Amino acid sequence: MRLRFVSRAACHFTIGGTSQEFMSPNYLTDGYPNSQFCSWRILVKKKNPPTEQILIKFPEFHLQKGNDGDKVMIYSGWNDTAPLLAALNGKHPPPAKGVASKSHVVYVVFTSDSQGRSKGFRGLFLNQSM
Repeated sequence: MRLRFVSRAACHFTIGGTSQEFMSPNYLTDGYPNSQFCSWRILVKKKNPPTEQILIKFPEFHLQKGNDGDKVMIYSGWNDTAPLLAALNGKHPPPAKGVASKSHVVYVVFTSDSQGRSKGFRGLFLNQSM
């Protein structure tokens, strides 16, 4: 039996406010590394009843082509057990209108596989009225 160990580099962020950019690692230089795991927890002030939503847009999105490699998953809640809002990859890029959540928390996860890479992405979240 042959075992293969895969090491993943991790980066985790919590961001908030009314709007802010977030990027894949090395986006402005030579592109994201292989075997990467990054997460962004986006928090806005909770209001009752809800009057605002989090809108996530990707002005630039360049992931390796394919369905099973590098991907961005967006969840409407605190972690990856929350409802899935979008599964994005090189073949299925984000919609131009963005991805919206009525929750006051959104969890974004980026993973890359161990082969090939691309420039990455630049994302933007906006806290806007519904």
